[in-house]
This record gives sequence, C-alpha cells and structure tokens, in this order.
Amino acid sequence: MNWKGKIGEVVRQIGYIRLILLLICGIFLIAVSLPEKKEASEASRIDGTSQNINYDTDENDLYIEKMEERLAGILEMMEGAGRVEVMITLASSSETVVNKDRIYEDESEKENGAGGKESVKKIQKEETVFTEIEGNQSLYILKTVVPSVEGIIVVMDGGNNPQVVGAVTEAVQALFHVEAHKIKVLKMEVGE
Repeated sequence: MNWKGKIGEVVRQIGYIRLILLLICGIFLIAVSLPEKKEASEASRIDGTSQNINYDTDENDLYIEKMEERLAGILEMMEGAGRVEVMITLASSSETVVNKDRIYEDESEKENGAGGKESVKKIQKEETVFTEIEGNQSLYILKTVVPSVEGIIVVMDGGNNPQVVGAVTEAVQALFHVEAHKIKVLKMEVGE
C-alpha cells in the first residue's frame, strides 16, 4: 500500500469533520502561542498615507469573545438548539481613522499684458491633529471601524436537526451579514 492510500485510510478512520476540527484547533493553538509585539507608543502606529492606526490584537480578541458569547447566548434560547459553542473569525482588524489638517496653497504663473510673467507656487501640507487633556497629548480620532466577520462556526446539540440548522444559519446571516457558505452549523458530540 502506498503512502497516499495510508493517508486516505487514516482520514476515513478519523472522519472529515473531526479532522477539520483538529486542524482548526491546531491553528488556534499556534496563533495563541505566538508572542505579541507591543508598540512603544500610539503615535508610532500612525500610517501617514492612509491616516489609520492599527490596534493591538487584544482589542480584536475582546471583540470576538464578546460577540461569540452574545451569539451563543441568543442561540441557546432557540428551541431545539441545546448547548451552543461559537467561533468567529475576522477578515480584518479594527481600524481607527484620525483627523488630519490639510493645508493647500496655490499660486500660478501667467503672462501679464506687459510681457512679464507671474510665478506659480503650489503647496500641500498634512498634519495630524492632537488633543491635550490634563497635559497628555492624544490623537484626535474621527471614527473607529469595527472588524468585518469572515466566517462563523456553531457547534450545538441540535446541529443534526435541519430546521434548527436553517434557523441558526438565517439568524447568523441577519446579525453579521455573512453569506451562508461562510456559516457552518455542526452537531456537538454527546460526551462534551
């Protein structure tokens, strides 16, 4: 038996769903074990061209945890759902847009009626706006864009009931504006 046949046999013995869940757990453990890189100051995180600040992943993790808890809580109230666990993945991180002052100056050179010329001068400046509260300077934030949801997995006792799965999929679509193929509802194992 060649190595492809052996791998196929192992996959059939384990099962596709368990193999996918095992792979997701492995990726999650690797992501959690990576060290975080902290920035020295908020001002060093400014991207001058796009006028955005990238927040640390801690804020995104808190956002995900809060949304997972809220979604699991509401789905557990559904008839036939039973116990519910939820995993949400994000397509992007949160983004904060800071205020910029833009200064434009425009001079032009033209020929005048006496045969002389006038000079042309164009200047464009952009400066970040800071606020000062009790002696501390901070960026003036215009808006914060929340992260967009990429996909959602729901593992629940009622995951084998097609009516419950359909209702859960529709509820998740309504809450997160995620397409149906990015939502997966699975049956929870009895032993958990």
